[in-house]
Formats: sequence, C-alpha cells, structure tokens
Amino acid sequence: MKRIIWCLVLGLVAALAIPLLIGGRGIVTELRGFPTSQLLLMLGMIFVCWNLNALRLRLLLAGRAASYHRRAPFRS
Repeated sequence: MKRIIWCLVLGLVAALAIPLLIGGRGIVTELRGFPTSQLLLMLGMIFVCWNLNALRLRLLLAGRAASYHRRAPFRS
C-alpha cells in the first residue's frame, strides 16, 4: 500500500513540476487569471469521462475483470 501512495505522490509532483519547468513562474499567474467556474467545469468533465471510460471497459470485458481486481496490486 505504501508503494501505491509513493507512486501517486511522485506522479503529482511530476505533474506540477513539468509545467513549472517549461513555463516558469508565469504559468502560476496565468492560472490565477483563469476563471474558477471554467476550471471546475473542466475538472468535473474529466471526472465524468474517466468514470464513463471505466464503465465502458467493464462492459467490454463482460465480467472477466472480476477476477483481476481481487489480486493485490504491486505485490513483489
């Protein structure tokens, strides 16, 4: 479980570091000027589409995924 948390933290740090490395500190001021309502709308759309994709994959697998989610991930 700790390994999953570390992978998530590393992914979040990389997702924040890459735009800062490319755009510098100017990207932060641009983000502050972005309308909050549109940002929340985009995040909501990402969440809905992510769940629709998960549902689509579940339907495509037609019940074959039931045996996969019971395994412990990242076990070594």
